[in-house]
Amino acid sequence: MTRPIVYGAALAVLIAATIMTITSVATTEWVTYSSVSSQPGLTNNSQIHDKIGLYKRCITVDGIKHCSTFPDEKTCSSSGGESEYDRALCSTWKTAGFLEILAVMIELVTVVGFVLAIGGGKQKREKGWKLLCALMGAAGVLSFVGMSIVAILLDQDDMFNVPGYKLDRSWYLATVSGVMTVAMSFGLALSAFLLAPEDGYEILMDSPGVRV
Repeated sequence: MTRPIVYGAALAVLIAATIMTITSVATTEWVTYSSVSSQPGLTNNSQIHDKIGLYKRCITVDGIKHCSTFPDEKTCSSSGGESEYDRALCSTWKTAGFLEILAVMIELVTVVGFVLAIGGGKQKREKGWKLLCALMGAAGVLSFVGMSIVAILLDQDDMFNVPGYKLDRSWYLATVSGVMTVAMSFGLALSAFLLAPEDGYEILMDSPGVRV
């Protein structure tokens, strides 16, 4: 039987996980690259930082930062892409971004569900945990799939063949968030089976023909 304290703890963890997921989507540190280069056109020992997020890419050269949409329209265009591989990267990367956004939306819906269950009384807590567990599990799975796509692209796509590209803070933040969400899904389900029923009775409103 899930109790208010269990719902409250699960809600607190879910809110923290949701904030982490939103932060990971909003930041540009899913894949990063840093180096010191002396390529033609650059000053000697120029410092280059390339930070790629799900929707934006920021390149900084000697302190000068330029950000643009990622993947860009040229890569995604059927006629502007340099190759079929560019367009494959575009569609696959956008899929990862879509899955993470969908995970955020499900997490937000689940937060609302928790609030309704906590405020709805014993009966809603007894029945609502199944839906909440399913929602949290779905959000976690979607997030893990999105993270896996990014990791696979980093390992296999030609864009990242240059040594030095790596998964960074945004990716790991999403990983922690996904683990927390799935863990709370299992934790809430276990509490429903393992904990004793809540004590006491809820007050019923008087109604015609019913004596309390």
